[in-house]
Amino acid sequence: MNESETILNRIREQISESLGIDSEEVHHHSRLVQDLGAESIDLIDLVFRFEIAFDMKLPENFHLDEVRQGRGDLTVQMIAEDIEQRLSA
Repeated sequence: MNESETILNRIREQISESLGIDSEEVHHHSRLVQDLGAESIDLIDLVFRFEIAFDMKLPENFHLDEVRQGRGDLTVQMIAEDIEQRLSA
C-alpha cells in the first residue's frame, strides 16, 4: 500500500467513525454532503479528527465553506489529496 492509499484509508476511517456509517460505504468518490450526509458541524469534528490522525494543524475553515454552501462535489478523494499535499509541504 502506498502513502496515498494509506492517507485515503485513514480519512475513510475517520469519516466513518464521525458520521456513524460503515467504512465500506465511504469510497474515494463519495461526496461528503450529498452521498454521506455530512453537515458543517460534522466537518468541524472531522477537521479535529484529521489533525489528530495526521499530527498536523489544519486551517479552521478547512473545506467548511464548501459544506456550508451545500456544494455536493467535495469528495473524500479531494480531502485526501489536500491532506497529502499539506503533509508533503
